[in-house]
Amino acid sequence: MPQGAACIQSITGAENMNTAFKIIMATIYFWLFSITFGGIVAHG
Repeated sequence: MPQGAACIQSITGAENMNTAFKIIMATIYFWLFSITFGGIVAHG
């Protein structure tokens, strides 16, 4: 784990960090999926 993440985790608490991390990852995956799906539709 990077030191920055460990520092944030120690400040905000593991539970809050985990929730924020899940939200961020979900947003990134949805964003990537939207681009990929949009590209397939546009070029299909």
